[in-house]
Amino acid sequence: MSFSHCRTCAALWVLFWFSAVADSQERRDRSQDAATERGRQPPIVASKQDSGSGATNLQSVLDDGHRLYADGKYEAALAAYSKAIELSSKAEHYRYRASAYLKLNQFDKGIADCDVALKLDPQYAIGYNERGILYAYKNDITRALPDLDAAVRLDPKNYLYLANRGWAYLQRSQKDDLDKALADLSESIKLNNKHAYAWNDRAMVWDKKGEYEKALGDFKEAIALNPKDAATFFNRATTYQRMKQYEKALDDCSEAIRLDAKYALAYRERGVAYHNLRKFEEAVKEYTDALRLNPKDAQAYLFRSMAHRELGLIRSANSDYDDAVRLDPSLKTRDN
Repeated sequence: MSFSHCRTCAALWVLFWFSAVADSQERRDRSQDAATERGRQPPIVASKQDSGSGATNLQSVLDDGHRLYADGKYEAALAAYSKAIELSSKAEHYRYRASAYLKLNQFDKGIADCDVALKLDPQYAIGYNERGILYAYKNDITRALPDLDAAVRLDPKNYLYLANRGWAYLQRSQKDDLDKALADLSESIKLNNKHAYAWNDRAMVWDKKGEYEKALGDFKEAIALNPKDAATFFNRATTYQRMKQYEKALDDCSEAIRLDAKYALAYRERGVAYHNLRKFEEAVKEYTDALRLNPKDAQAYLFRSMAHRELGLIRSANSDYDDAVRLDPSLKTRDN
């Protein structure tokens, strides 16, 4: 396919407004292990029942699992929790292992463990929260929301459960979901105004509602609480893009990349900012870096195609366009 019509280029220009994950699915798509980076799970600590049971060997195994989990050694933590389950089949032990599965992106196994935990204890709010997160990271919001509803119903003052349900409504964004997300996230912040990710997610809700100044205010709070979260800088960059404040978007993308040098979407978004500033050579470099990290990013190919065309590199533009359409046929334009 050739990418040769000026009116096609003009029509596709609108995509730049949405490239930075106007769709919140892409905002969290850089790596599935962002699930727990974003503070959605309650901390894993030994329960009073574990520590007071007198089962010294069991407690030692659990302590090992918690230590390994905290150190980011999730495979080893998984093995420890499996041993704990062999020693004592309790709901919280299955939940611990489900958390390790979530970190390892083994969502179905984590869901299966939550199923067992909830059979053992149907009133286990953390179990519903955990399973809801696992479903959400499988992009199955339809199943995630009933679990997150159950967690909130069992513990309505838990700021984390409210934030997670608000986050799930944000992912779905159907009908009045944004209003529901706003209500949950605002209540979560009222209960605990030190939870950075609730501020970030509420900012994303404001962004989707077109309330960009309110979004920037919430991003500012999120960054003050957690200045090392690359995703929050990336998300704020997308809002700056929509506000046509491209230099500020560049700065935030650069900070996101400084914090996480493998953040492919941040490179792509920085390319978009350069593109909107009509710095096409710089844009091509950023899109190329994004594709080096994620060769399956169809939009990066499409955007690089457009930048190549602006530079008069028609053969390269056509090649990139073909790759974009191969990866995502929905990007095929009517003119081609």
